[in-house]
Amino acid sequence: MKLIEEFVGHTDRLIIVSDGVFSMRGDYAPLKDIADLAEEYDAKFEEGIMTIVDDSHGIGAYGKTGRGTPEVTREERIDIISATLGKGLGVDGGFIVSKRNLSYSFNLPCCSQRSRHHKSANISFPYKAGS
Repeated sequence: MKLIEEFVGHTDRLIIVSDGVFSMRGDYAPLKDIADLAEEYDAKFEEGIMTIVDDSHGIGAYGKTGRGTPEVTREERIDIISATLGKGLGVDGGFIVSKRNLSYSFNLPCCSQRSRHHKSANISFPYKAGS
């Protein structure tokens, strides 16, 4: 909380980012606490607070249906969830999901692969595509 307060008046938007599952320990992020903090301080930032969870270690492995950390913690207020598919599902690729249009949230064409460095960062190998 003290760290969040240090940014009040110095930025229009705050973004809270966390892993869903901490792979080295196996425990998961307190998503309810994170979402509560975001709600508590949201009005203090002109563009609000956005929450992001990288659930690469949770998707496919955590929760009754494999929906990851949000399913285990029963927290639905996380704005953006991202994950790779190689850890829990054993396939190439990844995803970013949100309940809202991110291009308007960031005022730019967000999350589109325009960087030449990222276009081939998580490609499928030809032998896999052909099988």
